[in-house]
Amino acid sequence: MDQLQSGGDDKHIEGFVLTVKPPRKHEEDTLIVLKESVGQIGERTIFRYHLCPGWIFSYWKCCADVACCIAQAQSRKVSLVGKYVEREWLQSFAEGNVLPEYSFDCDDLELPVLGWWQTDEFVDMPEEFIKPLYRQDRYSVASALGRWVKYYNAGEIFICSEKINNKVGEAFRKMAEKYGELVESKE
Repeated sequence: MDQLQSGGDDKHIEGFVLTVKPPRKHEEDTLIVLKESVGQIGERTIFRYHLCPGWIFSYWKCCADVACCIAQAQSRKVSLVGKYVEREWLQSFAEGNVLPEYSFDCDDLELPVLGWWQTDEFVDMPEEFIKPLYRQDRYSVASALGRWVKYYNAGEIFICSEKINNKVGEAFRKMAEKYGELVESKE
């Protein structure tokens, strides 16, 4: 994101996090798409799309990593909107087998959206954060929360302001304690 934004003040980056509902066990089911403005032709902006595939949203490590990516985007004023799509379409799109149509009226891709989800709530509300986990066992939940807290402690997740950030961090720590000893990834 830093590299994409380094092109000047007129650069605009936004995007979306595409995922399926319900999450699938051990399948790539999430795709982060960054939309970069790269120029203009007449009155129309030209966009380049960057696909960031390989996420298994229901896996505890990926769940925390996606939350960190969303938080990193937010801290750089990059809005990522959560959208639910069909699993088969998402896999085809991520593999480059299907190209979505482009809507000139909306200046965006026409995606087969089945619904929306709040990326900000996923990042800053522990109850929403653990929902995508395929297994709600103590290890998966504690590990995901522990990884989120690890990113938070490293300053990689920062929410809004110092006061709000501290409240969110405390809420995640309390949720982690609820699931037992705080598990932090050694990676």
